[in-house]
Amino acid sequence: MALDAFYEAEANIPEALKEHYVKNDASGHFILALNQAGDGWAVENVNGLKSALSKQQERAKKAETVLKGFSDLGMEASEITALNEELTALRAGGGDVDKRVTELQRQVDAQKAAHKSEVEKSVAPHLQRSTALEKQLTQTLVDHTLDAMIVKHKGEPVLLNRALRDFVKVDVAEDLTADNPFSFSVVDSDGTPRIKSADMLPMSIEELVVEAKTNEQFARAFDAADSSGGGGHPGAAGGDGGSNGKYTPAQAASLSQADYVQARKDNKI
Repeated sequence: MALDAFYEAEANIPEALKEHYVKNDASGHFILALNQAGDGWAVENVNGLKSALSKQQERAKKAETVLKGFSDLGMEASEITALNEELTALRAGGGDVDKRVTELQRQVDAQKAAHKSEVEKSVAPHLQRSTALEKQLTQTLVDHTLDAMIVKHKGEPVLLNRALRDFVKVDVAEDLTADNPFSFSVVDSDGTPRIKSADMLPMSIEELVVEAKTNEQFARAFDAADSSGGGGHPGAAGGDGGSNGKYTPAQAASLSQADYVQARKDNKI
């Protein structure tokens, strides 16, 4: 059976077990006597130890909270202590406290600036590499999408890609984990987004390629049997309108968004 660690009074100890209990002079209790089988083994009241440990943990947490405020200063604890003692001495001696406080603040600000500069220097190469990789990735996406549309319409990517790629812009979402973080838009030579018709919808890459087929400059880069020739050029309108002063549907489709809005105001569409 299990033995009790102590009894408050000798009368409470079973007769057969009395020889195993010894009176503790401090508490007056009768404590179970153990053979000292190794260091640290004993029957003791640990309430005091628990209380001391709890208080020590609380002091450690408070100290950690206080120290967090100094973690960004880039200074040793001894330096902070010395500055604090100097400030205390100035206040006690009635010296030029404001001037010295300003100087101490300047030193702290200098330490922060130096720390920030070091961080920026270490991060800069990674930012540059990330920017370069993003540019390479977006250009690869443009080339791949543009080549696919050129081949679909029986053109030669080698001849057409470089001529058309400047009219395609890639927008990258802030969240690269999104389902589709990259979006394409067709722009004119000024970088203004182009629309395809009176419904004001953005022009697609495929529509840019189809338009190029009607341009004499690019028609030779398409299969002769599939190219109709004639027309304007990507990124610009094909004149100021037809014989009646109005734009044809093909001309309207090649206008930039700004030019289209103006043409509507001028009643040319």
